[in-house]
Amino acid sequence: MASFCAKCGAALTAGTRFCEKCGAPADPTAAPTAAPVAGPTKKGANVLLIVLIAVGALIVLVVGSAIMGWWTVSRHVDVDTRGDRVSIQTPAGKIEVGQMTKVTEAELGVPIYPGATEDVGAWRATSKEGSYGQYVFKTSDSASQVVAFYKEKLGDRVSSVFESADSALIHIAEDDRKEAITITVGRDESENKTTIAILRAISKKNP
Repeated sequence: MASFCAKCGAALTAGTRFCEKCGAPADPTAAPTAAPVAGPTKKGANVLLIVLIAVGALIVLVVGSAIMGWWTVSRHVDVDTRGDRVSIQTPAGKIEVGQMTKVTEAELGVPIYPGATEDVGAWRATSKEGSYGQYVFKTSDSASQVVAFYKEKLGDRVSSVFESADSALIHIAEDDRKEAITITVGRDESENKTTIAILRAISKKNP
């Protein structure tokens, strides 16, 4: 039985799938054949491989640099943890934290309050640019007694004083601006004692 194109009416050869005249499907109800989906090209795969290699090399470089940097620094850092004191010596300077050796008034730059005992919280740092240190003491005397003592002993060296009921801040700044001392006085209610923290900074730089 002869068949005709549903679009243009041309006669169709038996077994043909498309009209030889207009190209329309011989059976318009048939589902079109899907075109094959192209997979990734060889060129795209090569680019992806190059990117992955570059990222991996970058990670190795960063991790390797960090390890080498830490190894180099560790070779020049000496840590001493004897007793209750930690001392760290580096090419840039030295840091000490914890129980210090007996602190002298020469190191403090100010008198030690009579009868006061050294307490925790001390630290000291030295470098090519100067030295910095905090030393902590405690006494059974009141904060007002401690403040009165330092006002009398330091006299004109005191540049400013800030006082409240149970605390005070005494600041000393030398004229050459190479040294500054701050004495913080506060009350420790847990021990019913007065805490004296002396912070001293000495600069080796020219003002």
